[in-house]
Amino acid sequence: MDKSKEGQRKARIRLFRRIAWGYGLFFQWQKKGFMRDLQLLEDRGALFPGARVLDLGCGTGALAAALLEKGCQVVGVDPVEEMLQIARKKVGKEAIFLRGYGEGLVFPDHSFDLVLASHVAHGLGSKERRSLYRRMEQLSKGYVALLDFHGKKGNLLLRLAEAVEDSYYEEFLAVGKEEFLEALPGGEILPLGETSAWFLASWK
Repeated sequence: MDKSKEGQRKARIRLFRRIAWGYGLFFQWQKKGFMRDLQLLEDRGALFPGARVLDLGCGTGALAAALLEKGCQVVGVDPVEEMLQIARKKVGKEAIFLRGYGEGLVFPDHSFDLVLASHVAHGLGSKERRSLYRRMEQLSKGYVALLDFHGKKGNLLLRLAEAVEDSYYEEFLAVGKEEFLEALPGGEILPLGETSAWFLASWK
């Protein structure tokens, strides 16, 4: 990674360290939403009781908590220790939470039934997104899923938040679908309302 990208990554981590507590306030609300959204993955056979799931960019653990409630075995990874501290407190020891990045993970290939990332891809530049998809495919036995923005632009508050986070929100809206389907041929887009969707790929 070049110095400018590395500097941007470090700046984003500093930001998320400062605002982790705020994410923690919405834990139960997020978990409830994830419980609903995961139904589509269950319907496609990508999620099932006993599945070993890797949650990349797990944040404060709301998705991990929902996955546990679905009967999955969960490993959550995030680069921000403050996020992980909240996740460990709220979710407990039923899930494993590790600090790190997708490309730096040392799991053997095909270690997980499902590798997913919620609202992570739009925060990365194009090259990093493609690298993320390759690593997710490498770690998965058969399913890769993104939950991210798709369709209409969000409201002003969302767009302001993404601007503060210095994300690639608008770029992802424009090219995210085509980029994902090119990286993981045979994938599908499963809309969740007007502004988000599951991006699901399978080679089962």
